[in-house]
Amino acid sequence: MLIRHLSVIATICTLTVGSTSSALAAATPKSDTALTPPSNQLLAQRRPEQSKQKFEEERGRFIQELNLTEQQQRQMKAIRQKYQGQISQQQQELKSARQQLGNMMVGTESNSVIRAKHRQVTTLQQKLGELRFETMLEMREVLTPEQRRKFAQMIEQRWERARNRFSRNSF
Repeated sequence: MLIRHLSVIATICTLTVGSTSSALAAATPKSDTALTPPSNQLLAQRRPEQSKQKFEEERGRFIQELNLTEQQQRQMKAIRQKYQGQISQQQQELKSARQQLGNMMVGTESNSVIRAKHRQVTTLQQKLGELRFETMLEMREVLTPEQRRKFAQMIEQRWERARNRFSRNSF
């Protein structure tokens, strides 16, 4: 439960200044497997311009509802930029490793080779999670306690909407 709330806080912080891809990545629950969960597949089907427009609208709403000052917005942006390159690189490596694992699962690779690739995916997921966590810790310091509470509420509402959409689109 604590990890979920931390993920929620990281998502909101990312939304206040982040890019569409990093926001979606942060907001998307991670599965224990390397295969892409159905919710990610649904997000991938959305046209990029729709995602970007929706992201910008949501970011504006978060900034307004949290009543972030110009200084807070600048601080959040600086923190995000500090980690953006590392996170982007880690996301690309993880995406590639997941694709390789998926190909191995339908291919003829031995179980030991597949297990090794899975360990690599798991390690990459952990490194990405640690980068996001460090980003979140720094961004958290920028928010007031009231903004943190409001942010957590907003994220919880967002998760609830996502769960409802996912349950309607389940197999």
